[in-house]
Amino acid sequence: MFQNFLLPVIVTVLAFLFLKPVVALLVMLLAIGFMVYRALPNIYIVRANKAYAKADNDEAMRLLEKSYKTNRMTAANKVYYGYLALRCGKPDKAERLFQSALQSHPDERTKMQAKSNMALVLWKRKQLDEAIELMEEVFENYKNTAIYGSLGYFYILSGDIDKALAFNQEAYEYNSNDNVIIDNLGQIYYLKNNLDKATEMYEMLMERKPEFP
Repeated sequence: MFQNFLLPVIVTVLAFLFLKPVVALLVMLLAIGFMVYRALPNIYIVRANKAYAKADNDEAMRLLEKSYKTNRMTAANKVYYGYLALRCGKPDKAERLFQSALQSHPDERTKMQAKSNMALVLWKRKQLDEAIELMEEVFENYKNTAIYGSLGYFYILSGDIDKALAFNQEAYEYNSNDNVIIDNLGQIYYLKNNLDKATEMYEMLMERKPEFP
């Protein structure tokens, strides 16, 4: 990004050194236009982030779409846009964005994020087995709190209570401060009829005032 600004600045300085003032001014205006053009996708992203922080998802989506239509959106930002589309109940749009991100040869971290979010799309479409398979593939290579939370919940939904218990206990060891992980473990303890442990988890969770019911 720095290079996008450095070259126009150098060109402008050279123009004022070696060209007539009127021509140099024209070069400067063209350089400014070029900088704005190059920065436009990121300008939209910054504005979208601000809208999202204010819980204005519609405005965030509108700005992200404008960034996407520049055809210069990074793979990481496509994943971000896809995640928000999924949260807004648009799984088809989310899938297209994740596929686009994967096709643009992203770095390994972005690739794993795109695939883990694709697993959420599959789950939303009630393709739980496929969602678990894809999330397990991601988990083998890339682990973070969100993946522990999602895969732990998938295992609960699958009905394999013992596997779900073991995995969610591992997830709790990985991050005992995450609300989703605490909720998953509380739910699996409840399903195992271990009401004392379930109560312990949910009392802890309620103190944290989670945003979900």
